[in-house]
Order: sequence, then C-alpha cells, then structure tokens
Amino acid sequence: MPINDVPQGATLRPYDQLNGYSITYVGLIGGMSAAFVTLIAAAYRTEDFKTAGADGYHYRDIPAVKIARMASDVRYQRIGGGRTLLKYSLAVALSVKQKVGCRLLVTDALPERIDWYIQRGFSLTTDSKRTAPGRKAYPMHADLQGSIEHYP
Repeated sequence: MPINDVPQGATLRPYDQLNGYSITYVGLIGGMSAAFVTLIAAAYRTEDFKTAGADGYHYRDIPAVKIARMASDVRYQRIGGGRTLLKYSLAVALSVKQKVGCRLLVTDALPERIDWYIQRGFSLTTDSKRTAPGRKAYPMHADLQGSIEHYP
C-alpha cells in the first residue's frame, strides 16, 4: 500500500502481534524507529455517534478501525510523521471498508491532541465526556462514508 509524504529515508514496517489482537506499524528513518501506530478492529455503540449510522442503521454497534496507540520519538516530531501514520491508518480503514464493512476510524485523544485530530477530520463522539477508566482521553471518530478529501 503506497504512502505519500513519508519523510525522506523513512519506511513503515508492520509487526504482527503474536496474539492477533493488534498490528503495530513502525516508521523507520535511517534504520531507527521514529514513530509507530497500533491498529485494532473495534465496534462502537450506535448511540455514541451523531453522524455515523444515525438513520436506517439497525445494529447495536458500528464497525470501526481504532488507532489504539500512536506516537513519535521527540527527535522526529514536527516533520509530518504523525500525519503520515494517520494517512496510513485511514488507508487501512478504507481497505477494510471495501472488504468487510467499516464505517469509522476512531481513537481516544488526549486533551492536548483533540484540536490536532479535529483539524484532520475527526469529531468528538456524542458522549465526549466518557473516557476509559483511569485515562484522560476523549473518544473521537472520522466517518469513512462519503468524501474523504478533508482528511490529512
């Protein structure tokens, strides 16, 4: 799967997790780990979303790909690595959508990253005050239905 805008000398390599629950893609620059994104299959309750699956959807859960973790080494921040990993995650979600059905790309954003995700086409869920126990992250989603030109 081609990736545009990868920093010069960078590559993404998938590392299969032995348990089959997630896949982590590691961005390498000069053979060194620069950033990573971990993706998992997910399902989200229909009532948590204002736009996705609101009308005519009769299932309890909406199929999704979740960005479980995404981070970059401080030495490689602000050169487009996060945007590249988000583009790659979007490409994976769109590929899943074509094969088995997937409506959302979701993540739990830290408060200081919410605006970054909003600028890239994500929205807070209806229940944006709900966070995982012990975490201070907010559920966000990008609806994969329709036009995606506004994504990263």
